[in-house]
Amino acid sequence: MSDFCGRCHRTWAQIESQGLRGVIYVRFQPYRLTNSRCCDAADKRIRCQACHTSTAKACRVGRRNCVRCHMPKVALPGAHYQFTDHEIRIVRPGAPYPD
Repeated sequence: MSDFCGRCHRTWAQIESQGLRGVIYVRFQPYRLTNSRCCDAADKRIRCQACHTSTAKACRVGRRNCVRCHMPKVALPGAHYQFTDHEIRIVRPGAPYPD
C-alpha cells in the first residue's frame, strides 16, 4: 500500500535515495510511516487505509485522539500549513524532530 500511496506522496525508496533529512520530509507520508518502529508490511493496522478509509481500530490501547501523542502536527518553515507526521512514535515535549 505504501508503494501505491507513494505514487503521489513518494515512497521510502524515493526519499532515501536522495540522502536528505529534516522536517521537509514530513510531507511524504509513506516515507514517514515506513520509518515507524512498528511498521510491518504484513500488519493491516499499519497501512494508509487503516486510518483513512476504515473504521477498524488501529490501536488496542487508545480509544481516540491517538495522533495527538503518536503523530503530531509539524509546521514547515515558510509554509502556512501543518502536516501530520506519519512516523508513529511516542512524542516527547521538546524532543528534536526525528530524521
